[in-house]
Amino acid sequence: MSLSFKQVVTHSTFKIFLLLLSASVLLYLNLQTYGIWLMPDSLNYLEVAENLAIGKGLVLGYYALTPTATTPLTAWTPLYPIVLSWFIHGENSLLQQAIFPALLLYAASGLLLFLVLKHFTNVAWALAGCGVWLLSVPAWTVYHYAWSESLFITLALLETWLLTLWFSIPSEKGRGYAYFIIIASTVVMTALFYTRYIGISFIPLFGLLLFFPTKSKYTYKFWWLAAGICYVGLISLWLWRNDTLTGTLSGAVRSPSTVSLLDNISNVGNAYLLMFPSHIIGYLVSSLLAILIVLRLRKSTETPMKVSPVLGVTIIILSMGGYLLVLVLLRTWQEFDPIGVRLVSPSVPFFIFGLIILGFLCSRLSTSFASISLFLVIWILAAISLEGARTYIDARMQLSNHKNFLFKDSPTETYNNFSGLSSDNLLPHIINELDKTNQATFVVEQVKIAAIMHIAFGKKVKLLPAVINEAEVKKLNQLGEGFLILMDTQRLHQYYQQHFNKLSIYSGYLEKGFWVTELPLPTIPKNP
Repeated sequence: MSLSFKQVVTHSTFKIFLLLLSASVLLYLNLQTYGIWLMPDSLNYLEVAENLAIGKGLVLGYYALTPTATTPLTAWTPLYPIVLSWFIHGENSLLQQAIFPALLLYAASGLLLFLVLKHFTNVAWALAGCGVWLLSVPAWTVYHYAWSESLFITLALLETWLLTLWFSIPSEKGRGYAYFIIIASTVVMTALFYTRYIGISFIPLFGLLLFFPTKSKYTYKFWWLAAGICYVGLISLWLWRNDTLTGTLSGAVRSPSTVSLLDNISNVGNAYLLMFPSHIIGYLVSSLLAILIVLRLRKSTETPMKVSPVLGVTIIILSMGGYLLVLVLLRTWQEFDPIGVRLVSPSVPFFIFGLIILGFLCSRLSTSFASISLFLVIWILAAISLEGARTYIDARMQLSNHKNFLFKDSPTETYNNFSGLSSDNLLPHIINELDKTNQATFVVEQVKIAAIMHIAFGKKVKLLPAVINEAEVKKLNQLGEGFLILMDTQRLHQYYQQHFNKLSIYSGYLEKGFWVTELPLPTIPKNP
């Protein structure tokens, strides 16, 4: 029989797990020099979260000059910004406030993977799998950004833990315990979809719940079938809303993909390869560690298995395989972000899950084939850990030198980080020079720049209206102390025409690519 959560917590070896998790959390916080890391998606999530926190609802348009000029959230699912909004309070920096939910999700992912592996292996193997995941490059990457994948991965592991609980229910457990797992599992499955649309790829797990035998003397197929129907109904509500608002189920019109099926499969492989060392020394050290650990395991006592490995393999195939299959097919059908570390990251814990089960099984056998397989498993786990450690050290060194470290997305591309204050980032220096009182409102023409200035630097920001006229100029002048920072002055040209060159500007910023003038704007003289 598997250990309950209470038994695991009181187990002496759990102290080791707490030390491992605490060390990972400290390392994580050590890279959050400026707060949560930002990409374009991150800006949208935080904008919606802030709108939720101030009572505007699930909408974009926080920076609109007219408060009612908002757009309903459709292109992204709502659960991640909803979770972020729970942690947004007062006037504190959004960058700092968004760290806490990311940190909780990072720690929870490690805890849940540990609990799952504890059902199939022993404490040592569970700790190893947890440590490798927390130190891996995908975990470092995803949980340092305000990305929905951070919630998605944690929910996927929570669903996996519920499945292991379900299939190890003792026969003496009452039906109330089973009904609780059915309800909780359905809620988590629905939450996966409401976190990311691709969460629908986990629907085959309902088939596993219907047909895989349990230890319970009762059968619950009817209830799982009812749960599946409820799940379909719940996700249909959001799809119906999207169709009503945008005419599309996905909430946005997406262009046909220009990337072939084979190229997308290749991109998945390239993303996985980024988890491994790029230098021969890393592989040599991994080999040495693998030899030492294999020799040690050969002398250890055998641990009885608590749950059939067939269940674990089935979960891995349905979860990891289903997710990657849907990801590749969707990216071959429609255009969106190229497949890289971020998009494959939800499959990585299940990859580690599979390696741990295989290593545990091989450690119980005495054949030469089992020994070779055990060596390969430990070698892979060691290589992933070493590359994660090297990435962390590199990031820490770059940040300590006030440089903006960037995680890799593919062998040739890196992710941006809009929250980094690198020496070549002109925008923060300009706005800090202008805003001596920290009370000014900045007006810009791009949503991305507005979001960066507000979220990353804590400034009050509004968007320049699409059409400039006398009424809009009056609204701008009502903002009080402020500045226009533009890279394209065409809209102002169209309004001021021959009077444009008479506007007072900060000429020193022109050579840096920014056209800056102070509010209030002048009105156009009336013709006599």
